[in-house]
Amino acid sequence: MRFKRAQEDALEALADQVADAFLLELSGLDLFSKKRVDRALVEKGLTADALNSMAEGKTAGPMVKALGGLVLRGLWYALVRPFFVLGKLIRSSTFREEIKAAFKKALRKDARSTRHLGDVASRWANGDEVHPKEFQAAKQQLLRILAKVLLIYFAAPELAGLFSGGVWHAINALWFPTEEILLLLLDRPLSAVMKKLMTTPTASDLPGS
Repeated sequence: MRFKRAQEDALEALADQVADAFLLELSGLDLFSKKRVDRALVEKGLTADALNSMAEGKTAGPMVKALGGLVLRGLWYALVRPFFVLGKLIRSSTFREEIKAAFKKALRKDARSTRHLGDVASRWANGDEVHPKEFQAAKQQLLRILAKVLLIYFAAPELAGLFSGGVWHAINALWFPTEEILLLLLDRPLSAVMKKLMTTPTASDLPGS
């Protein structure tokens, strides 16, 4: 029982370090910039004319360049506002705490597949020798679980509520669900962060650190 507890504590410590490095990298990216959002929406088939058609007959007023044309400023703001909220969220301490808590819960829930991780983490925590390839494999498994946790987080009803009103209600009904845009915006950055952390040594790569 004591040995099992020691493994769990070691795995939690390793998970903390991997999560901290992952979330630090993620917070440095402008995941939901206007440019990236615009490109993702165009990729999903949304056009300036299609968006303007939601203005209930009003075609006059300030315009901005977006979606390959000119879009009414009010509509564009309503379209991108949820992403501004997400951009602030991803840099917050609340976000980091919630992701790390969900990550640890996922590790505890899937004890069978993380049993080997516990063994590696225990040797790492004790300063025992861990083969670099074995450590990298464990780190990769942790990163995959963490990325899955993040995607589940962004698919939660609480965040989906940001996209439930006005122009997003029409888009979800006529073109595509919000989840598709979020996945499109998150896919490449998550892959890039995972690749960087797998190829760049961090503090967590040092035994007993």
